[in-house]
Amino acid sequence: MACHPLLQALFCFFLAALVTADLTDEYDHAAYLDPEENYKLYWSVKDADKSIHFAVEVNTTGWVGFGISAGLSGNMKGADLVVGWVDSQGKGYLKDYHGKQDENTWPILDKKQDYDFVGSSESNSVTVLRFKRKLVTCDNEDRDIPLGTVKVIYAFGKDDTLNYHSGSRGARSLNLLNYVKTGPPPKTAKYFEVLSRNVMVPATRTTYWCQAFKLADIVTLREKQHIIEIEPLIEMKARGVVHHIIIYICKDTFNETHLNVTGSCYRNRNMPPSIRECAGLSVMHAWAIGNANFKYPDHVGWPIGAKDSMKFIVIETHFDNPTKTPDLVVTSGFRFYYDKPRMYDASMLTMGVRFSNGLIIPPKQENWISSGACTKACSSHINQSSALPGGEIKLFAFSLHAHTAGKGIWTKHIRNGKEIAELMRNDNYDFNYQQSQLLRKEVSFKAGDELITYCKYNTMKREDATVGGLSTEDEMCLNFILYYPRVDLSVCLTEDRRVRHNFTMKYQNTAYSTGWKGVKWNNTMVNELKTLYSYQGKDAVYSYCVGDSAKIHHKELQYRPTIKEPLPPEKDVCATETSNALLPMPNFIMIPFLAILVICKFMKI
Repeated sequence: MACHPLLQALFCFFLAALVTADLTDEYDHAAYLDPEENYKLYWSVKDADKSIHFAVEVNTTGWVGFGISAGLSGNMKGADLVVGWVDSQGKGYLKDYHGKQDENTWPILDKKQDYDFVGSSESNSVTVLRFKRKLVTCDNEDRDIPLGTVKVIYAFGKDDTLNYHSGSRGARSLNLLNYVKTGPPPKTAKYFEVLSRNVMVPATRTTYWCQAFKLADIVTLREKQHIIEIEPLIEMKARGVVHHIIIYICKDTFNETHLNVTGSCYRNRNMPPSIRECAGLSVMHAWAIGNANFKYPDHVGWPIGAKDSMKFIVIETHFDNPTKTPDLVVTSGFRFYYDKPRMYDASMLTMGVRFSNGLIIPPKQENWISSGACTKACSSHINQSSALPGGEIKLFAFSLHAHTAGKGIWTKHIRNGKEIAELMRNDNYDFNYQQSQLLRKEVSFKAGDELITYCKYNTMKREDATVGGLSTEDEMCLNFILYYPRVDLSVCLTEDRRVRHNFTMKYQNTAYSTGWKGVKWNNTMVNELKTLYSYQGKDAVYSYCVGDSAKIHHKELQYRPTIKEPLPPEKDVCATETSNALLPMPNFIMIPFLAILVICKFMKI
């Protein structure tokens, strides 16, 4: 008996829903790669064998392509690619390709197939392909999957006929080695929302918009709870304009009459000092474009509802409006999920370069390096309030931040002059994709330890020097680091004293306040600036150290942190594999093998 069309449709719908549910449960991460949400990527990282497992779910019955581009190019030149399909008999195929180094043409089949085909399905006009590979394949026709931002590329056709110009294609930045898992919050969790509603975005390139909130007016709590997840709420028309949002914690003495005041944070004379004072103190959360929900680890949460928990906050929204579009009204903010208290209270440390005229990047520089530090003098405050053995804290997550000239950011951990770890690295920093990330392993940070964050910039297309500041065209070099347990430490920045004073006053051709517009640079100036940035004397840097209670621990001159004993270089996995492949055979194999050769020669076989 023929199946009723309605029953058949319901069965197909149920089957498609079941496949999606299975993929969500099976993989740790998921993201749509295209704006129309026709192409969804799932993936999990397996530390045990240093591999990554993928699944693609695409609204097509045709071929499907996936790849990793060279750097942030987003095109097929030098890309690592796989193409797969499911034929009319239900059999799946997957092949490993690579793009030519010098042109965007149809890819070339790899000599060595490093992607393992796991399985496939095709139903209800949806194709699913599963595959995996090593993070490092030691194949020069593949691309390694590194820490930090990766530009993945996608494509799919209407049928199984492979054609470069058919179907849809595009690219998206992702952090494939992220340990923040996706998935719904616990069923026991509740939530509240904090939103800057109906803001008229100024028709200027850069605006920092501030608004203060009293948490007791938004959520009523009778006892301590923990925020366990933070979800950005950015309405569709605001995406691309809302570039980043920072939540600052205000003092408990905040003037409540200023709760209804909104406007430009720093260029508005009517903005109350109490709001401006909050912006620059303790940071609770930092979100930037491209970021998704942030989930705290199971044993950590951000405290609310307790006597010493945050009571007033300021939301600072960075609007980036390059087209200077007028009359754009947007709403943005966060949804906070909270639940019963966990073992540890989280806190955040803002470290790096204090953005000011002490941060200068000359024009026409391809790989200029600047750095900022958390000094010994600042980290010494840790052991005064940490409940962990030895007075240490545990670093568990981070968010790196620079502006449009930024191309790479990394942070090193130093103890008594010895580098003990490179905590985090992103060699393909993307201004339009800034994501909070969990460390693979928590790091013990002790009193007297130091952190140095390095930022690499490219100013080849700029005629004037770039300085530290708030504007999109200015620069920053920051790392927002989450840690536990909460101690009285929230800001740890340095500023190059000699650069800010001596170099600036020597070479700026107009008043100090006008910046570097029109200043002609030469090699002598560039080299002099590099020398000042490497100066090791006691008055090398100002160290800014602020506590969680907004107490300024110190603002004083310090030595620049130095690495006397760097980490040894990592072993080249591929070189090791090659050398192992060339090792001589053991004697119990080699002797019979040689004997056979002698016999064959003697018998003239």
